[in-house]
Amino acid sequence: MKPVATSLPTTIEEFQLALEAAFAGGKALGSALASAETPPRKPLTDEEIWDEVKAADLDWQNGWTLDEDAPNRYITFARAIEAAHGITGETK
Repeated sequence: MKPVATSLPTTIEEFQLALEAAFAGGKALGSALASAETPPRKPLTDEEIWDEVKAADLDWQNGWTLDEDAPNRYITFARAIEAAHGITGETK
């Protein structure tokens, strides 16, 4: 890897060379990032959601509705965010 210039270019030619070098470096970095494997994202557990609700200083009890069969609204909200970001899988 070429060393980074310590001063600003003063001529158009120096600027063009610096720009080309920066573009080439960025292109290589983007290519490396695109080919890097990322671990699969998994949904949060209900307990992890509860921990985050608590950490946000929200009242877990306010997430419940009058419908006994409905899940806590904080869990529903977290699952909707996960789904919007393509996070799927087993939840507990």
